[in-house]
Amino acid sequence: MNGNNANIIEAVNRQLANAFALTLNYRKYHWEVTGPQFRSLHLMFEEFYNEVEETIDETAERVRMLGGFPIHSPEQIREHASVTIAEPGQMEANAMLQQAHENVHQVMREQRNLVEEADSDPGTADLFTRLVQIHEKHEWFLRETLGETDSINTNQ
Repeated sequence: MNGNNANIIEAVNRQLANAFALTLNYRKYHWEVTGPQFRSLHLMFEEFYNEVEETIDETAERVRMLGGFPIHSPEQIREHASVTIAEPGQMEANAMLQQAHENVHQVMREQRNLVEEADSDPGTADLFTRLVQIHEKHEWFLRETLGETDSINTNQ
């Protein structure tokens, strides 16, 4: 495995850890949300965790195709994830939305960078070109729910 491949494997594993972490966060939010927006947020977070969970196998298999080994344990997820993992305990709905919004921005930035970094690896570039679109949709939903006006094209 060459040095560039090792960097790509590390970046793909980071996105795998992020997918695990986002799925766990979205499940927490789904189970624990309360308040006037309960139903809409409960359903939105369920949609989010289902969509992100569907990306995990394909991402892990990409790591194997590149010659690496996918992360899988809770320790590895915590070590490799670049998103904030929700802490135990009740969160207010707005705090859930804010945390989810910050996390999705982090993932979008990294996945866009990964597409550029993997320009000589069309399989990885294609995978993350497709996956970033899932997070762009989630960002849009979160942004609209929060009443924010910045679009996904900002480099936040």
